[in-house]
Amino acid sequence: MVVVPVRYVLEVNRSEDGEIKFHYLEGLFLQEVLKALGLQYDIMFPENNAYGDELPNGTWTGMIGMLQTEAADLAFTYISITEERSKVVGFSKTYSYSELTFVSHIPEDFRPLFAFLYPFGLVMWVCLLVTLISMSFLFSKFQRGKFSTAVAFFKLFPSILLQPLSISNNSLKSNIL
Repeated sequence: MVVVPVRYVLEVNRSEDGEIKFHYLEGLFLQEVLKALGLQYDIMFPENNAYGDELPNGTWTGMIGMLQTEAADLAFTYISITEERSKVVGFSKTYSYSELTFVSHIPEDFRPLFAFLYPFGLVMWVCLLVTLISMSFLFSKFQRGKFSTAVAFFKLFPSILLQPLSISNNSLKSNIL
């Protein structure tokens, strides 16, 4: 069995008499699983405590490589399940999920001008614009000349940005709109 130790999560020590001791939550969980399976096992650690990266020749390093070459029969640790790794080894059902944070380098020269439009597709932006224009028309009509359609448009536009409306009319028609 191959294990990648993670500090304060899963640590494995071998006592002087050769007994394997598991520590922390994941270690105790692994100990219970191994006890339930009733198998003879020996704990191995991958070189550099690596999870596994694919090499250009198709072989793998680390824990995945040890499973691929059958140096180990079972592996236990936190590891990302990827399509590439799934082609080489079989993963069990996951029992724990954690929140992930992705970090990458942003090129200094790449600043698209209309990046704020990326979250929604063209149809959504067109529908939003049509709704805003039609609501502006309705506001100007129900206000009976108090606002032009253009003024109503610019008074309604901040509501898209989650800002309060700047129209202070307490009539029933305005409140319904």
